[in-house]
Amino acid sequence: MLEEWAPRDRMLDRDAALAELTSRYFAGHGPATLQDFVWWSVSEVTDRFGRITIMKPCF
Repeated sequence: MLEEWAPRDRMLDRDAALAELTSRYFAGHGPATLQDFVWWSVSEVTDRFGRITIMKPCF
């Protein structure tokens, strides 16, 4: 039963992990701005902006 509720961790590379984080943030906190996401994730704008640009077709 534990495996159903808390499956084993997936190993993601850096880009996939950032894409997942970005997707989850905007799904749960949207509508939001890039500045909101940068503040929340305590990240560099250039790094996150690239991820959001890559993911733009998903939104």
